[in-house]
Amino acid sequence: MVVVGKDTQGKTTYTFTVTKTIESWIVPAGVKEVRIKAAGGNAKGGKGAVIEGDFTLVPGESLKVLVGENGKLATARLPSPGAGGTFVIRGTQTPLIVAGGGGGNNGYGSNVKSNAKLIPGTGSGIGGKRTSPDGSTCGDGGGGLIGNGTGYTTTEQAKSFINGGAGGGTNVGGGITGAFGGGGSSNPAGSGGGGGYNGGDGGAYADSGGVNVYGSGGSSYNAGTKTTAVLSDELGSGIVVITALNAAPTIVLSTPNNVTLYENDTFKIDGSALDSDIGDIVNVYFRINGGTTRAIATGISSGAILPYNEQLTFKGGLLYKGATAVTGTLTEGTAHRLEVWSEDNKGGKSTVAERTFYVVPNRAPSLTIDPFESLSDLINVDKVTFSGDSFDLDGNDVVVRYRINTGINTEIHNGPPGRWSFDFPLSKLKDGENTIVIEVTDPYDFKFSKTIKLNKTANLTPLEHSVQRYTIVPPSGSAQGVLLWIQRDADQEVLAEISMTTGTEQEQFVPLEFMNSGPTGESVEDYYRYKADAPAEHIALKISWTGDKPITMISGALLQ
Repeated sequence: MVVVGKDTQGKTTYTFTVTKTIESWIVPAGVKEVRIKAAGGNAKGGKGAVIEGDFTLVPGESLKVLVGENGKLATARLPSPGAGGTFVIRGTQTPLIVAGGGGGNNGYGSNVKSNAKLIPGTGSGIGGKRTSPDGSTCGDGGGGLIGNGTGYTTTEQAKSFINGGAGGGTNVGGGITGAFGGGGSSNPAGSGGGGGYNGGDGGAYADSGGVNVYGSGGSSYNAGTKTTAVLSDELGSGIVVITALNAAPTIVLSTPNNVTLYENDTFKIDGSALDSDIGDIVNVYFRINGGTTRAIATGISSGAILPYNEQLTFKGGLLYKGATAVTGTLTEGTAHRLEVWSEDNKGGKSTVAERTFYVVPNRAPSLTIDPFESLSDLINVDKVTFSGDSFDLDGNDVVVRYRINTGINTEIHNGPPGRWSFDFPLSKLKDGENTIVIEVTDPYDFKFSKTIKLNKTANLTPLEHSVQRYTIVPPSGSAQGVLLWIQRDADQEVLAEISMTTGTEQEQFVPLEFMNSGPTGESVEDYYRYKADAPAEHIALKISWTGDKPITMISGALLQ
């Protein structure tokens, strides 16, 4: 079982101790650069190896860890078994680091020949041998990475890593079983070899030359960088400590939880990130409702906090960063989720900070138009009136405008929703169909409009009699008479009258004297004259004619 802790520098450690099983360990998210320290088990005869190196791992990959146990102690001067090797393996059998276990002694104390080897040695994961084919005079070899140790029988072989790593079974004639991690078993006449990358050979009381042979320690392997290799000074069993050299960054999110956003509200995403690994590139990210991941801030770690601050605007049911929408439509009554985290350039990732928020989207205003009845018998100076009511469910002020055909918008109401009305002269409508658009807008530019179609139909009735009145202002202040020429249609009858007063009495019109008449093009021109008894300051003409055709031209001169 792995134990997660912190070292003196605050870096996360993952510690494995003897469990007599091969454990699987999934490299955590954010853990990429690590230092692995592996110690093999110690035996009565020799010390286990302590191997250390730096490695680059892949977050999410699986490693296999086997921690070797110490060799059991024999009584009196009997030979002792070998200790187990410690293995950290990638995949099925690719070693990252292996620390050899110590070899057993022959009952006469420690011997440097029984210490674990700090290098792989000869062979590629092979098992250790026995020094004698006679099981009564030698111990068994230790298990390697791939090959089992040699035993007097196959059932007592110390198993390799790929075969489970069990220690050797009881040797013929008694003895002690080997330690977990491929330790070779001992025999009353010989010691066991240690487990390791290559298993150590078993020992015997006396070889063919009559010399005591100690069990050999297992060999070691290191595929890392910045490597070290020493013999253990500890009496305990093996151990594996994996230290995450790259500390995952941390994140602080200051955005409050359960906020509610209304139209044009600002959604502030702020806080700070921290990466204790100076020089790391740190990025802060956010996403909403599991959508697109977006960067908020980036910086190079100096050991100080990296502040971040993102300002989003809620409008039209979406959140915007500037003019860019960063969400789809957010619905009212739904708990929406904000996630913020930080990552560094070495694969480190902080925990994900989450907040819940809600929205109340703005609703467009609306309006109604009072019923409008058809009108007749109007002339262009008469006015047409429209009225109605405006509404806004969010209580916003509104602006109501109208537009006739392609004309400009004219404002008719600005303030709280309610009654509105406007009128315009009939002359603003063209003959035929007219379009009147009435539009209501709220402060957030939400709009609603209605369109009215009006038909203006001309109903022209010929006039039987027309009168036109003119005022003449004498340039010299007064005049005594008038000469007048009138061009008219040949079928018209014209009466020309004049009033000449000093301005103090009421106007009195009298006919001008008709002098003569003659053709001029398609018209007829009449000539009139009038001379008063005395000069007058206020002179008025009144021209009356029959028919529906206009007078073509009027001209004249003043008499002094």
